[in-house]
Amino acid sequence: MSAARAFDAAFRQSLPCRAFLLRGLNFREDSDYFDENNWHEDILPNGKSSRFMGVSWITKLKKFQPKIGIMFLGYFPCEYEAARAFDIASLAEGGPTNFHPSTYPDVARQDTCFSDRSKLSASPGSHESPSLLQQPHCWVAKRRAAQVEQSSEAPAKALAKLAAARVSLPGANLVSQKQLWHDLFEAEGKKLESRPKSASDWNFQSGDLITLRHWPSDGLPFYNVTSKAGKSEAMKATDLVEVVLCNSDCSILARPAVSDKSISQVISQLDALMQVFAAKQASTDYWLMSSFVGNEAQSRMLINLVLFEVCKQNELSLYPEEPLPRSALVPGVADYVLRRGSEVMAVVEAKRCLSSSGHGREQEAWASLLTGAIPQTLSMLAGFQPTDDAEPALSAVQRPWGLITDARHWLLVDLPVQGPPVLQRWPGGAAALTLAGPAELDLLFGCLRQLFLRKAKSAVMC
Repeated sequence: MSAARAFDAAFRQSLPCRAFLLRGLNFREDSDYFDENNWHEDILPNGKSSRFMGVSWITKLKKFQPKIGIMFLGYFPCEYEAARAFDIASLAEGGPTNFHPSTYPDVARQDTCFSDRSKLSASPGSHESPSLLQQPHCWVAKRRAAQVEQSSEAPAKALAKLAAARVSLPGANLVSQKQLWHDLFEAEGKKLESRPKSASDWNFQSGDLITLRHWPSDGLPFYNVTSKAGKSEAMKATDLVEVVLCNSDCSILARPAVSDKSISQVISQLDALMQVFAAKQASTDYWLMSSFVGNEAQSRMLINLVLFEVCKQNELSLYPEEPLPRSALVPGVADYVLRRGSEVMAVVEAKRCLSSSGHGREQEAWASLLTGAIPQTLSMLAGFQPTDDAEPALSAVQRPWGLITDARHWLLVDLPVQGPPVLQRWPGGAAALTLAGPAELDLLFGCLRQLFLRKAKSAVMC
């Protein structure tokens, strides 16, 4: 305490402006506060539009505006009135005041009046990123707007209640007014807490839909797709696990010669890595990936090898752990981003690889883990999607793709500008491509090569 008082004494001797002094003192004395009778005699500090703490002059409106943190308290024609509004709000938070707190035993004479309730605070959602209004009308933007609207209801009601009390009950005592301010700040705090902290906090809700889209009919010529391509179908996102577990067959006629050598090399590297993971020497007579189970670090080692080959085949660059742009609706970090120059081609979300054997919940665990990561991946796709007004409706080949994988299973998602998100079926109709053997790995490479080639052609045509 002695050190704090010594600091205060030295701080006073430095002769700072009164507002700065009041903010910095540990123990305020009566002489530190503004005098209600001659406050205007205090010199306006250089670079400041008001001599009071928490008050600024808004040139465009020609009025003073008090503010507590991010909370705007209205607009006032008089600097003194704005200072008093700040003081009352600050008292509710236990903060410092411009005038001595004893001047507010109750508000018998209320000079500060919120005559225009609409100016008490910014409109609901005004503290959100401006990019919310600039984003394409996609599923993520609609979800975020709904969250903002819902979380703004309680602060709006508290704000209206406070405004009504200030207008209709100018003689209200300080205790009741402090409670109104507390209610408002508490509602604002809950609003901030309700925001997703990052993309990883996003989940599907009970009413969410997702579209299952079949692979294009002009797909890979070197595969014999045993099931006919059908129309896109919408379904409840809560039923995705069942859909992902139902795989269709896809037999291979011939493997493209261009990938023979590289595929053999990747297979050898994957086998060598899985031999290291195995508790005991495993047989090399079968595809080790088909029975792989591991944590996320082990999965990522395998995913790295696959993505290296994808990038080599498609002339892409791989960026691990890339933060979303500042303009993104939700902050987050993408596990992998595949780029061609500055253009984002795909975003990859990596998960640990769970066992697919067993029955019931044990068998569904891997599918539940991967489908549960779809909302997270969609929110990251929204962050990387172009927002140029000249391209209001990006086609599927222009948007970045989302890949969700545990190294053994691969999901492919798309975020359209309009409508629900898309889970893209693989050739043959499977919602999840399972790397049951080298042929399925080759299928994965071929599918991604086709998607990225289309994207490149689209970019050239544009």
